[in-house]
Amino acid sequence: MITIDCKKKISDDFSIDARLEINKGSFVCLYGRSGSGKTTLLRILAGFLRADSGSIKDSDRVLQEGNEFLSAGKRRIGFLFQDYALFENMSVTGN
Repeated sequence: MITIDCKKKISDDFSIDARLEINKGSFVCLYGRSGSGKTTLLRILAGFLRADSGSIKDSDRVLQEGNEFLSAGKRRIGFLFQDYALFENMSVTGN
């Protein structure tokens, strides 16, 4: 089970306060308007961003809590970026 209970301030008038419990093997869909924080929450879960407070746990493994922060490469969580960021001067193989 992945447990998320964290907060992230984005600006003076927008913050994310997320509380989720996701069972292993479950299918989860985040939906909302553009700019509502869906991608930011996924980036926090994957380890590309730090939450300002709270915790993220994968079963008994702590991914983030207090000063403890497991890097993205060690989390075993896949992440598919929204854009490809391809370089025009490189071949398909190079990209």
